[in-house]
Amino acid sequence: MPDQTILGHVHLKVGDTARAKDFYAGTLGFDVTAELPGALFVSAGGYHHHMAMNTWTSQGVGLRAPALGLGRVDIVVPTPDDVADLDARARAHGIQTREDGATVELDDPWGNLVRVSA
Repeated sequence: MPDQTILGHVHLKVGDTARAKDFYAGTLGFDVTAELPGALFVSAGGYHHHMAMNTWTSQGVGLRAPALGLGRVDIVVPTPDDVADLDARARAHGIQTREDGATVELDDPWGNLVRVSA
């Protein structure tokens, strides 16, 4: 895909939806919009879902193999203060972040890079 491609939905294979909920809702701050057996849907701003995570073919998996799947998700938030708030929340949850003053990067429990910017 071209570098400037923007996707409205992202679906990730994860090993455990409870752990995904803790990370994507508890740490990143998304709202849970739906939960099904083996699936979690989250959003921001009242949308039905921006992201989904499922275990339909990945229940119990650990770190994803580097050559498989998406590997990186970029999330754009409204303001730099939102980026800073997310960084502080992640650190409070014991998650190591990397930040450069404009962007915060962190890894989800399966090794997907999450990059957050305003």
